[in-house]
Amino acid sequence: MGTDFTYRDMGDRSLNDYEYNLLGEETIDGTECYKVECIAKDKTEKDPRYISYIAKSDFILRKCELFDRQNQLHRVLTCTDFTTIKGFKTAQKMKMENVQTGTWSSFETSNIVYDGGDIDDSLFTVASLEKGRIR
Repeated sequence: MGTDFTYRDMGDRSLNDYEYNLLGEETIDGTECYKVECIAKDKTEKDPRYISYIAKSDFILRKCELFDRQNQLHRVLTCTDFTTIKGFKTAQKMKMENVQTGTWSSFETSNIVYDGGDIDDSLFTVASLEKGRIR
């Protein structure tokens, strides 16, 4: 959709598609995190390796460094402005920076509702997402 996020970034990743290594611990924005390396079993992935920084206190992603097929840092995701809604800790801001091109995209949410009812699956087709409007 013309951003630094990919459709893959916005979708689910199966835990079984990766191998994991605990690299240590690091503090991100004052939050103690586990530093976890994730290596894709499928080497044709656009970003076959990434390093996730997962908060020790709530196991929520705070930062992710994605590496390209040449094992060069490609993009960095940062998650900020956390709030708790119906017991779910939720990042309200996500920024994806492409360190190779110098571009970045920001994804901000507001008025988040959990368990708000059914949402029509047709809203999440590529065509609907590219139009960028809800009917």
